[in-house]
Amino acid sequence: MSRFTPDYSAFRLMTEPAKASAQLWRLGLGVICIIFTFFVMRSGLNVVLFQVVTQDEGAVRLAEAIYTGATPLGALIALGSISVFALAAYLAVETVHARSGLTLLGPIPLAKRQVQQVLPGLAALSLIVIALAYLAQTDPILPGLPLPRWLAFLPLTITVVLLQTASEEFLFRGYLQSQLGAMTSNPLVWMVVPSVIFALLHWSPATYGDQALWPVIFAAVFGMLAADLTARSGTLGPAIALHFINNFGVIAVMAPMNDFSGLALVQFPFTASDAAAMQALFPMDLVTLFAFWLACRVALQR
Repeated sequence: MSRFTPDYSAFRLMTEPAKASAQLWRLGLGVICIIFTFFVMRSGLNVVLFQVVTQDEGAVRLAEAIYTGATPLGALIALGSISVFALAAYLAVETVHARSGLTLLGPIPLAKRQVQQVLPGLAALSLIVIALAYLAQTDPILPGLPLPRWLAFLPLTITVVLLQTASEEFLFRGYLQSQLGAMTSNPLVWMVVPSVIFALLHWSPATYGDQALWPVIFAAVFGMLAADLTARSGTLGPAIALHFINNFGVIAVMAPMNDFSGLALVQFPFTASDAAAMQALFPMDLVTLFAFWLACRVALQR
């Protein structure tokens, strides 16, 4: 193997359990089951909220907070609700593919060990990036949650961010990537297709305005790098760690003003729809993402 050719031999740890049910019709049916499960649970939540809203005007504010993530409770509920992705993928694997849902993670002892390998370096690098971002701001940084309240919410914040990021990895890298990888060895299929779907789900002109394309591009790049780590390691451990550190920084430490900033310690002095500010931030975000990915690669080689 050339030194420039990625070593994806460990990916077999995730594709082998999927090969017995690696038919295209099963994958299609599994995706339908996932979409159905997601919308059923989301509709159930909407019905509950509607019943509450019709009886309590304060619930209108809660619904708005869930949509924007601008309050601690709203952000916690919104992030926690994404765990339905993991449940949907688990049910699809158990029912349609007749294999254990735990195989989506890869060998669990190996995944734990790999998280322990990559997490310290990612955390240290994240602190450096946050400090640089703080110092680079020419306008005053806005306060978020007061420190005592932020610390009080921290255990819940860590839990819901971990649930959110792990759930997305279970679906896109665990389910879609492993099932496609069991069908073909071509990375252009099992790496690109889940990444494109993951990216398109980040399309939100209502939030980002004219800059809505940038989060989509960032999510596509993130998906490709997470897919690469998953194929190199044979588990979801490194991808979950990467996803968690990335999201924790922009949700719980320093978030754009009024954009899922309810759990943040401080806020950038601009909103996510501020074109000039987001254009300036995007290159730094990409550089940071590649630095995180490289840190994981180095840690896994030790």
